[in-house]
Amino acid sequence: MFVITLAITFIFIIMSLLDYDTMYVNDIFQLILLIIVIISMFFYKVSLLDRILGTIFLTIPLYLINHFKECIGGADLKLITIMGWMLGFYDALIGFSIGVIIASLFSIIMLLLNKVTLKTFIPLIPFLCIGFYISLINIQIWPTYFI
Repeated sequence: MFVITLAITFIFIIMSLLDYDTMYVNDIFQLILLIIVIISMFFYKVSLLDRILGTIFLTIPLYLINHFKECIGGADLKLITIMGWMLGFYDALIGFSIGVIIASLFSIIMLLLNKVTLKTFIPLIPFLCIGFYISLINIQIWPTYFI
């Protein structure tokens, strides 16, 4: 699991830097992440139903919203889809939520400092990667939930 986590870490860093610098992430990095996630299915015990729910219920609403008003990039949607499949619904939702909260706080601070306007696009992938990474580490530390 360490090697998989390390590979995901490197891909997250590359994608984050690219998105921050250019607001564009080449599909090759998404494909590499997808291959890593497929390999990880043998190590991360997430049920098939949870994977399907994580993929569908996180991606489809965002895709529909984005269809009517562009508010999220294609690479962001692909990352959310791939991580929804890897982490399952609950952990992907937590990771997505953490990433969006951090992005929101960053945006508010940048607005207060007059560095951006309300019409400025910010790169979302770095924040999503942070959230998904926290969720990924959480799975490794606490693999079962005590609810």
